[in-house]
Amino acid sequence: MQTSFITQAEQALQQDQLVQAQEIYQHLLAEDPTSALALGGMAALAMRARDYVKAQAFIQRAQAAAPDSLGAKIQQIDLDLITAKYPQAYQASQQALQLVQHPVLHWRAAKSAQALGQWTQAEAAYQQALQGMPQEALLELDYLYSQQEQPQAPQIPDKVFNTPVQAHSEAINEAMALLCLAGEKYTQAESWIAPRLQVTHKSPVALAIQGRICAQTGRLNEAETLFNASIATLRRNPYAYFWLGELFIQLHRYTDAIFCLHQAVQLRPNLHQAWWQLAELVYHRKHTPDKAFAIYQKAVHFNPQSVHIRLKATLCALETQKWQAARTHLDTLIEQKLKGEAAGRCAALNAWWAAQHQDEIGFRTWLNQARMQAPKDMYTLAMQGQAALKDKDYKQAETYFKQVLKTSEYPEKYRIQLAEAQMGRHKWAQATKTLEILLQERPHFLAAREMMMEALFKQKRLPEILPHENWIMQYAPAKAEQMVKEALEKDPENPKRLFNYAKVLYKQEKRRQEALDYVNQALEKDPKFYKAWNLKGNIERDLEDFSAAKQSFEKAIALKPEDNSAYIGLAQAQVALNAWQEARDAAEKAYSLQLDYQACISLALIMKELGGNVEQVINLYDQAITLAPQDPVAKWNKSLVLLDSGSIKEGMELYDFGFEAGPRKPNRKFAVPQWQGESLEGKSILVWREQGVGDEIKDMQCLRPLVEQAKRVVMEVSPRLKPLFKRTFPNADVVMQSTGEDDLYRKDIDYHIPMASVIRYFPKEYPIPPVFKNYLSLDADLVAKWQQRIQGLGSGLKIGFNWRGGLVTAQRAKGYAAIEEWENLFNLQGIHLVNLLYDECQQELDLVKEKFGCTLHTWDDLDLKNDFDQVAALMSQLDLVITPQSSVARLAETLGIESWVATIGATIEATEPQISKRYYPSLLFQRHYTEDKKALNDRVVAYLKQRLALKPE
Repeated sequence: MQTSFITQAEQALQQDQLVQAQEIYQHLLAEDPTSALALGGMAALAMRARDYVKAQAFIQRAQAAAPDSLGAKIQQIDLDLITAKYPQAYQASQQALQLVQHPVLHWRAAKSAQALGQWTQAEAAYQQALQGMPQEALLELDYLYSQQEQPQAPQIPDKVFNTPVQAHSEAINEAMALLCLAGEKYTQAESWIAPRLQVTHKSPVALAIQGRICAQTGRLNEAETLFNASIATLRRNPYAYFWLGELFIQLHRYTDAIFCLHQAVQLRPNLHQAWWQLAELVYHRKHTPDKAFAIYQKAVHFNPQSVHIRLKATLCALETQKWQAARTHLDTLIEQKLKGEAAGRCAALNAWWAAQHQDEIGFRTWLNQARMQAPKDMYTLAMQGQAALKDKDYKQAETYFKQVLKTSEYPEKYRIQLAEAQMGRHKWAQATKTLEILLQERPHFLAAREMMMEALFKQKRLPEILPHENWIMQYAPAKAEQMVKEALEKDPENPKRLFNYAKVLYKQEKRRQEALDYVNQALEKDPKFYKAWNLKGNIERDLEDFSAAKQSFEKAIALKPEDNSAYIGLAQAQVALNAWQEARDAAEKAYSLQLDYQACISLALIMKELGGNVEQVINLYDQAITLAPQDPVAKWNKSLVLLDSGSIKEGMELYDFGFEAGPRKPNRKFAVPQWQGESLEGKSILVWREQGVGDEIKDMQCLRPLVEQAKRVVMEVSPRLKPLFKRTFPNADVVMQSTGEDDLYRKDIDYHIPMASVIRYFPKEYPIPPVFKNYLSLDADLVAKWQQRIQGLGSGLKIGFNWRGGLVTAQRAKGYAAIEEWENLFNLQGIHLVNLLYDECQQELDLVKEKFGCTLHTWDDLDLKNDFDQVAALMSQLDLVITPQSSVARLAETLGIESWVATIGATIEATEPQISKRYYPSLLFQRHYTEDKKALNDRVVAYLKQRLALKPE
């Protein structure tokens, strides 16, 4: 009876009648929970449903019920093959074959050996399987495809492509489609895979195959979507990762390609093309030859007959001074008796090896052979250029490297040698142009930057050296430190050398205490070294020792009273010490002295904090711009003042200077232009995040018109906000923020734009009284969940409350009040306060409960820092949010929730709350620098009492 039921279930399974099959198997298990056949059937159903965890559980039960069951063993192997656990599958196949010689086990052993690149074992196992199952169509297709995966693949018989397309089993259709892909028969491949996609849209193999077809036929966006869907269905998915990696190479998204190819070869080591492509990317795009060498070695292992791969592995070995590996590869190449270009390249690499081993005769012999066999080959030309540099024949070297650059796929590798030849000929201007191109290609190439500084120095273009010095300070501090330290070691008692070393250390935030030690040594040698006193004050200020900083700046002023920089530093220290009048006096003294660019910048910042009027501050920035029209800092700072004062249009015109100035990060460079309001019809555009998560949330308000106008919008966002973005902009491609390393190569987009710059082209209205608008699409289930929780708090206003940010520095603390200073809020009746602080704050919550008897409601299952879907749903149910400037404020504004923001920046005392265009529709309660924080908090509470129709006490 059970056999009859099993037969019916298997027939239903073959005909894709999965529900009927499941009912039969469940019926059998209800009668006998240990039925191995029924458990195996449920495992098969789970695998068809892509529920591999459940499949594993059923297989384990089947094995427990029947330990010797061949069917359960084969199912375990199949599951390991599906989930790319090839070593386990191979081991299990071999163990099972020791017990019983069965053609299916040979077949599975062949598939797992194939995936591991063990071609000899795979061939032997396939032959055993074919002898035992000569009529099995799927086995024959698997065997044909295994041959196509090998490096020297035979041609696929035409009869395969002439097979009539039918809706066979899932495996048959997918195997036929794979063979058609291998034969570049994309129309046939699509016809084979279409029946499977009609049956199920969740087959990871079918989705990956369809993606590959789209990629090979120019439908790149559709291909990327299909590959991602395939990977989402099955994470351990080597083909999807491999093909997606190749797609990213085509799109010049090399960092993404490296990730995908790495995933592919880790899962399926036999993908020799993936090893090769990965090695090329790591070598030429990431410029990390040591890492590339290990990958080239893998590529050689899986494709040992490829001369081209072995040549590249040899080149990489030589560059990384792995002499023995290089010699081994060169000997292998020599044994192959190469001809033509390959022989010439081999000779050129032998010349390199000989040169590095002081074998002058060998070097010249091999180089002459390279000239004879491949005179125009890049390798030969490059080695001749190297020889010319070695002989100081710079004219000939320049000629050779110019020829190399015309033929090289990766010219940046040889551009620095061209510059070296040009500098050897004292052609400083030409060398500068060569290095400018190189630094555009590889901005972090330290040797090129050092050479550029030398070329500029030779031309007496001294002001142009400063940006390169600053770059070395910022990105190669170790090099900068080495240069200055070497000078100090030669003259350790010289106070100027000590001072210079302290300056280098000061640029490194984590070494400022060390910098202070060295500047103190300089002052011990020369107590009248006023620049050292000034530097000491700056270090102490940044270490937040403001009293010490004040004293150091006063000593600098005593030594050189005409130096406005010391007065500016003194004013900054006095501000931090809340010595407001003294700060104003110092600032005005600096203003009365001869103003340079930096003085204008610093004074404007101080005047703004001291409550200076907008016109005065803008005037200072205008003076700075006049003094240094190319410098971006004054323009950036001016844009912030304009934005804060409500001049949104004027402020946004200068806002992009924030990238060059530094605060807007990252400063990405693209091959495609930044969008400046052009028509987006039929165009694609990348919108990329910058700055903090609060800015990103605020910027969402302006993105919808962009999505409506462009053919395709790619949004790069932070991981925490990805679900919110995807739901709000379903027609956009929402992806994680990339590293930006491939921006100069990307060609899959027509334009790019930083997210915070979009508002410039879609200006908003700011009606008064304010209109509260929700720009986000929220998860309905989460909204219902939080509606129930918030309503459950009882009657009265539900107020979200945040009193500080996560990172509290001396500067940021000016905008934050201690939680005790909100005492009057906690004593207020008729409200419920919900905690929105996303930092660790349990001690503060306990303090409020113990001291004021007030509960700030919080929930253990809510991650306020990372789960923005939940936080947005919660905040959507609040009546009001009270917060300092933070991402909480930005989220409330974007949700259309009334928010009151307690902040600094008032120009007069007791300023009335006002609506800010920049932070519309928030109501800003601003504190004057002469007021204490509790006074501001009490103004907020008084305003809330009016809202509650209560009289202030």
